[in-house]
Amino acid sequence: MKHFSISDELWTRLAHFLPNYQLSTKGGRPRLNLKQVFEGILFVKGNRVTWREMPEEYGSKTAINDYYCEWKKIGVFKTWKQEQLLTTPELMAVDLS
Repeated sequence: MKHFSISDELWTRLAHFLPNYQLSTKGGRPRLNLKQVFEGILFVKGNRVTWREMPEEYGSKTAINDYYCEWKKIGVFKTWKQEQLLTTPELMAVDLS
């Protein structure tokens, strides 16, 4: 299966369009690394596998699926496409809808 890795430069441009996540005043678990979350999403969508098949190296399958659903709902992937940020052939081939 194909693993996706995006450059820090590209991630900086993509992250600009993500929601601003605040730290919880109640404590709890720290947020996942969002670049790693996106690479996990790419693994699932790019390989056309279920969330259960995603390797643990990306983090919590449930949490990453939750991020995917949120980002899809608020139009993050659509914005990235409109801004032409997902222009590499590798990223263009992944259906994020």
